Amino acid sequence: MSDGEIEVVKMISKRNISTNRTLKLKSFATVEARHRVPGTTFIVDGFRYKNAVTNHYFLTHYHSDHFCGVTKCFNLGKIVCSPLTASLLQKDFRVTDQNLVIVLPGSSITLEGVLIHVFDANHCPGSLMFVFHVKKQTYVHTGDFRFEKRKMQQFLDYINNYRVRTVFLDCTYLLNRVAHPPQNPVCNFLLNSVRFHRMRTVIHKDTEVPARPLFVIGAYTIGKERLVEYLIKHEAIKEVFLTGEHRRIVFTDLGISHIYIELDISHNGRGVTYQGEYRSDVLFTNLKDTSYVHAQRLLEFFPQFNQVISYQPSGWSYVIPKRLNQTKERYIFYKLPYSEHCASNELTAFVNAVNPKYIVPITECDPVLLAQLKDTKKRQNNCKTLHHFFSNDKKKRRKSEVGEKKQKIIVL
Repeated sequence: MSDGEIEVVKMISKRNISTNRTLKLKSFATVEARHRVPGTTFIVDGFRYKNAVTNHYFLTHYHSDHFCGVTKCFNLGKIVCSPLTASLLQKDFRVTDQNLVIVLPGSSITLEGVLIHVFDANHCPGSLMFVFHVKKQTYVHTGDFRFEKRKMQQFLDYINNYRVRTVFLDCTYLLNRVAHPPQNPVCNFLLNSVRFHRMRTVIHKDTEVPARPLFVIGAYTIGKERLVEYLIKHEAIKEVFLTGEHRRIVFTDLGISHIYIELDISHNGRGVTYQGEYRSDVLFTNLKDTSYVHAQRLLEFFPQFNQVISYQPSGWSYVIPKRLNQTKERYIFYKLPYSEHCASNELTAFVNAVNPKYIVPITECDPVLLAQLKDTKKRQNNCKTLHHFFSNDKKKRRKSEVGEKKQKIIVL
């Protein structure tokens, strides 16, 4: 057994890690730059890089592309996350309390001598941004986020007191030239749509009858809950039909009144009808349930309704519908430009507000970042190094990922 293998065994023994199965631990040196916090052994949203050196793994939110690599009964270190994210980790992976460090937005914590401040990321429920203060240097890891000054004023007030060295930035929609509308106007369109369609008629069996619509809002496992919160806030509904165990945990955490149902509208589930009380006409469910085929089956499951109005909120839609659908069809579909990520103009505003020395993208990106973020003469004068970082040349990209000391990404 080599010295390196002996060292790994010692680390495993110290952490009481089960050795019933072979552990494939990676070297810390292989961790991509976007998952590392310089000057520490911390890893952010990088559970694929489990190793014997890292004691603290940071999870910004509970989307699979971020917690990918977490395994059952994870005990290779402590996971730092929000209370809601911790609840979901415990449900899906049986992570124990002793392997969790729960933090709240607006709080701070010191781990391994590093001061860490935590902020709401304005993404999905439980999402966090982390600010690390390491040896007089400040690093910001955004995770997935949407920048709105009003909602992130606490973060801006805090970060303005520091010279930020590096921002690890969510660049999901950087390529999109069209800006997403703010979330509130989209929510307001949904509210007006619900009120409008309740007053309409529908053609059913060649007869025009008063509409009894079921409003179906599609979503991922976690996210888009603000659409429902907005309807409740403006008294359009008191509670909502809900599918999915994860959504039940989230809605319970948010304090949103809901009716949980186990909905099966697959081919095997046809013919099954809902037997409970109809205390709502809004269903919050999977995006696939907003399709035309599933809309037909929903009327079989909910015979109380005679019409389905489906909403498909997505960051890949860009314009709020200009008018409401006036037809009397049984199935009506709306695409809502509802995004929980920054559009390119919001990323530019964020970078200008934080004014970092370096930028490291945490998502796949493109040299178009130059056109979006070079707002000042200083940025324009240093475009070449940024272009090099986003080069399609794998050898150049690999060099840039070694660390910020060897490759300056963007210098202000």
